[in-house]
Amino acid sequence: MRKQINNDSEAAAGRKLPKVSAQFHRWLLFVTLVMFLITSFFSILIQYRISVIETERLLMIAVNDEITGLSDWMHKSHDMRLSVLKESIDRGIEKDFTKGKFTKEEAANLISNYGFDEINVIDGNGIIIKSTDNSLIGFDLNSNDESKLFLNCLKEDGEVHLPRRESVVFPFKGYMYSGIALSDDMYLQVGTSVDRLDRTVKIVLNDYTRNRHVLEKGILIVVDKDGKIESESSSKNIRRISSLSEYYELEGESKTISSITIDGESCYQLYDSLNSYRIAAILPKSEVIDRLIISVIMTVVIGFILFGTLYLCISLLVKRKVVRPVNDIAVTLERISDGDLDALVSVHSSREFSVISNDINVTVNSLKEHIASEAARIDEELTYAKNIQLSALPSLTDQFTNNRCFGLFASMDTAREVGGDFYDFYMINDHTLAITIADVSGKGIPAAMFMMRGKAILNDYFSRPGDPGNNISRANRRICIGNDAGMFITAWMGMLDIITGQISYVNAGHNPPVLIHDGKADYLDMKKDLILGLMDDENYTTQSLKLDKGDILYLYTDGVTEAVSTERRFFGEKRLLEILDGMALQEENVCKAVCSEVTAGVESFSYGAAKADDMTMLCIRFNGIPDEQA
Repeated sequence: MRKQINNDSEAAAGRKLPKVSAQFHRWLLFVTLVMFLITSFFSILIQYRISVIETERLLMIAVNDEITGLSDWMHKSHDMRLSVLKESIDRGIEKDFTKGKFTKEEAANLISNYGFDEINVIDGNGIIIKSTDNSLIGFDLNSNDESKLFLNCLKEDGEVHLPRRESVVFPFKGYMYSGIALSDDMYLQVGTSVDRLDRTVKIVLNDYTRNRHVLEKGILIVVDKDGKIESESSSKNIRRISSLSEYYELEGESKTISSITIDGESCYQLYDSLNSYRIAAILPKSEVIDRLIISVIMTVVIGFILFGTLYLCISLLVKRKVVRPVNDIAVTLERISDGDLDALVSVHSSREFSVISNDINVTVNSLKEHIASEAARIDEELTYAKNIQLSALPSLTDQFTNNRCFGLFASMDTAREVGGDFYDFYMINDHTLAITIADVSGKGIPAAMFMMRGKAILNDYFSRPGDPGNNISRANRRICIGNDAGMFITAWMGMLDIITGQISYVNAGHNPPVLIHDGKADYLDMKKDLILGLMDDENYTTQSLKLDKGDILYLYTDGVTEAVSTERRFFGEKRLLEILDGMALQEENVCKAVCSEVTAGVESFSYGAAKADDMTMLCIRFNGIPDEQA
């Protein structure tokens, strides 16, 4: 009953119903996984944004450090030039100007020795009296506002350094001038060309940027106002500047991080300006992503551990407080559904479960009383039904069991209280015996009811005059009428002339009988027509068999050959033939002995296994006419 209810519930749901514990763990796992994925997703987004901000800060620090270093150098370069100038005086630079004019070779040597592009000696009136450039001798610094400013500062401070400017003498050639007082009426002026300054700046820039890098793969580059790269990189661990083109156009706004592509690789860039130069820091995104991946992996691992621990804690808590009591109740209910109505539900871990347990126990007690009453009523009705079914079968009177011309025995052992098998035998006239064995599809009360109807129809039509096959054809049409349930009958029906041993029979899909002749058993070779009750236009064939004196014909239903052992093996036709072949056949009650021997063999084979089908058999022995009546 429980299995039927479960099957109906699952059929209604259209699927196999899972356990509540499996549902809970599935949903808990789903919710935990979704929350883990959501938190991981937002965590990755936040970490990515933080990594971009940190990268921007890192690039800005690198650029600012570079600008600060270069600015310090430029501020110090003023003092450096004055120091160089003072050192040159200490080395006796004024002694080299005792002569008037210099030849070109002498001027070149002076410039080369002291590292200046122009060296002038100025008297107290501001007149250049000696110079490496003879064309400047006699030039009055008071004649030009800028040179006059230089002279006044020199007289007041004793030393001076002017910013980069155009030379008053050569307006198309840029110089940086410095000066120092040699005495109250003698001054020394040196000039450094823009080209020399640029070369110096480039050397300093290279010194500052050569081994400077951002993280492991990032670089620092210096770009002039024309976009030309003025720095180099010699580090083997970072991208070489040579991988960039000679000219590089900076993108985006200064002091703001932007994305660029170099040699097909996506990079971050940030730059700032220093005078006419721009200092740029470039960092491949792959290095940022690599560091981000490590951070993400750590976050995911930590999140997995946290959510996994949360999942286990909730799972264990619910399992202990909810699932385990529910399972205990379910196990007890399963025992009750299997028929153990003495089982009691005793789950009292909480007030709710205690109430459920008490209610179930009260309900089961009421159910036990009702089942006991109903079972008694059903047993009584089944007993009546079985008696009615058995009463419909012919009695084994002496007329049939101890007849001088034949011996006969039949038995029926139903799988349930009532069954669908039946046998029949009766005398049509003084010398003709009709025998029938049949098996109705199904078992139980439906099969028994259809059996009663089929037996009556076959008895009526088979006993009529005429060809037995034609009579069975008409009986089949009658059986098909109103057979909406689609039930059917397999049957073997024969007419034995008890004087001659001639049998006319019809086989409607039934098992082949066993003929025992001279102690040798073998299956009867015959044609098998269609079973009864399926097609109303089927024609059945009359077949014949001649029995010799002492021959035994054993009829049976498939409950014999299809009996199942505990190993789920069938009894089979071969095993049946082995029992009947060579069986010792006594003169008296031989037919009963045959049936008893087969029954014992089947019961021994299927011992311990549930009976699967009705088992019916009929055995007849032809004795012929007694010698005194021959």
